[in-house]
Amino acid sequence: MSDTMTVRADASARVSRWLTDGQGGFHAALRQSAAAHPDRDAVRWRDRRVDYAELERRAGLVARALVAAGAGEGDRVALLMKNRVELVELLFGCARIGAIAVVLNWRLSGDELAVVIDDADCRALITDPAIRPTSAYAGELTTSPLVIELDDAAEGATRYEDWLSATESDPEPEHAADPSTAVLLYTSGTTGRPKGVMLGHYGLWSLLSKGYEDWHMDDESVLLCPLPAFHIGGLGWIIGSVACGSTLILQEDADPQRIIDVIESDGVTNALLVPTLMTSMVEVQNARHADLSSLRTIVYGGSPMTAVRLRAALDVLDADLIQAYGLTEMTSSVTQFSPEDHRRAAHQGEVRAGETDLLRTCGRPRRGVEITIHDPDDGHVLPAGQVGEVWINAEQRMQGYWRRPAETAEVLLPDGTLRTGDLGYFDANGYLYLVDRLKDMIVSGGENVYPGEVENVLVDHPAVADVAVVGVPHEKWVETPKAFVVLRPGATATPDELIAYTRDRIAHYKCPTQVEFLDQLPRNPAGKVLRRTLRARHSG
Repeated sequence: MSDTMTVRADASARVSRWLTDGQGGFHAALRQSAAAHPDRDAVRWRDRRVDYAELERRAGLVARALVAAGAGEGDRVALLMKNRVELVELLFGCARIGAIAVVLNWRLSGDELAVVIDDADCRALITDPAIRPTSAYAGELTTSPLVIELDDAAEGATRYEDWLSATESDPEPEHAADPSTAVLLYTSGTTGRPKGVMLGHYGLWSLLSKGYEDWHMDDESVLLCPLPAFHIGGLGWIIGSVACGSTLILQEDADPQRIIDVIESDGVTNALLVPTLMTSMVEVQNARHADLSSLRTIVYGGSPMTAVRLRAALDVLDADLIQAYGLTEMTSSVTQFSPEDHRRAAHQGEVRAGETDLLRTCGRPRRGVEITIHDPDDGHVLPAGQVGEVWINAEQRMQGYWRRPAETAEVLLPDGTLRTGDLGYFDANGYLYLVDRLKDMIVSGGENVYPGEVENVLVDHPAVADVAVVGVPHEKWVETPKAFVVLRPGATATPDELIAYTRDRIAHYKCPTQVEFLDQLPRNPAGKVLRRTLRARHSG
């Protein structure tokens, strides 16, 4: 066994012990890593470097301060900040006493933040006022959490470092022996009010116990996380890095130039990205030619990549690519398209039948994950090749939606199976393909049209930068696809040209009957396209 494989096996064994030795929550990860590597950098952020011993000490300060403020097991603590050292110590400090960290989406408006903080009924709110002044939403709150502000606190507010130092000499609080819920993440959704997804300590451990080998992580890795922790991918990357004993580099914003810089300067080995960011990095690297030789693995998700862009990422970034399909309700990824899959698909020579389809898969189910495809109407299992709703069962599933038992029961079956609302199918080799969201499907003349399929064709057009397809009323066919298109800077195209482009590539009933050009697509704070806004634009 190689040294790397030995390290990964040791890390995975540590997680297995945490799952069974009664140490309870994921805070045990920090304690174990600090004992094994006290002087190793745990987190790097801007010009700060915090080793594992110091991170463990500061998480203890957080636990003391929370207990002194009256917080305990099951209480919610809201965290409103971008990626930074304090976010990590707060996550593990909350876990130590069994408090539930509510990681807030800092892109939300003041009114939206107030709705989420009130819904979670938070005992405390730790916030970076540079992102959103507390005054922008405090007046809308119906609850009264203790407010702690980072850095330059407003007049009359409690400053974070003062809050920690006030209880530094207090006795260390009891560690929560068997905490249940670890984190609340609020799904942004594209309709209605956000829902709090309850993620348990056991679910996080179940995920991490499979993650080391799958994601090529070990305790000598240097992990880069430019994605926000209010998404499950970013949160899992942070907790996973500490659990593995790796060094974690945090960036507040996903800037491709800065990412290329830090890979070169800090010897990053593993990075968590999204497809649009990878494409931008390819453009930067083609101009920069930075030394990226340390980079071993890129894990990406959110959507598959087109064949052209994926080949460019493989060739220019020169790292193993792993695509993961996941969702908050399943505590991150449930499938994986491996490096071997990427290489086999992308380097078969000339494009031939089936190759492009393979590049659009999100991979096969991960270990311990059961995925089945079901008829959306009657629930019966469908065979390979037939599109239906994706159902998932795994130990890493959510506990439910916060204080929403009826909505939980709609998606979480008694045996723990989650109805995802995603439409997809398996091919004969067990690869999962996602087609669209069930609620976004267009029925045109009795035929099902999946917007994602049409979008995947249009985005390959050289003039198209971004696209979204929705169903709009049609006198004859009841509903037909309409494409809203953002063109690349300096590019030109006509609606007729783009419609003809699709008619050469997919069945005619799937092709847009209308095309409208926009400067940008409407998106919610999580980056999801607001299709309802596009439908309203058409109707208005």
